[in-house]
Amino acid sequence: MNYALIATTAFIAVVSTTAFSLPSTSHQTRQSNKRSIALNSAIAASVPSISSPYKTLPWNTQREEQRKARRLTIENAQLFRELGLPEDATYEDVAETTARLIAETELLPKNEGIKKKIKIEIARDEIYQIRLNERITGVRSEQEDAARVSKLEEGGLEGL
Repeated sequence: MNYALIATTAFIAVVSTTAFSLPSTSHQTRQSNKRSIALNSAIAASVPSISSPYKTLPWNTQREEQRKARRLTIENAQLFRELGLPEDATYEDVAETTARLIAETELLPKNEGIKKKIKIEIARDEIYQIRLNERITGVRSEQEDAARVSKLEEGGLEGL
């Protein structure tokens, strides 16, 4: 009988103390881990990154410029292939071809036609953007016809 009373009292004591005890250590370690992660990310954000001194060497910068030029050429060629045009196509050729391709998408089912139309328009806009950037940076010179027209507008017949 005493054993049953002692066991019941012990059980009640354990249950009552665990209800009001401090949080478990696993919860405390999770909170401390969160704090340390936040602290580490704050430290990493405040430390400036050190660039490689080899990037500024002339032969490395030249190689990087060549890589960028190749990448642009490949991207540009891919856009022209999407439209089925040669890379030296004029502005008018691009406009005519995109208008023709968009007209062909009218015959397709609704969703498929809309998707193809959007792809065509994106390719056209990217071609125009690449050409504009090339003209701005001086990589692409004006086409001969456009240069003649601008000279004619500026100086009349004597400008030619």
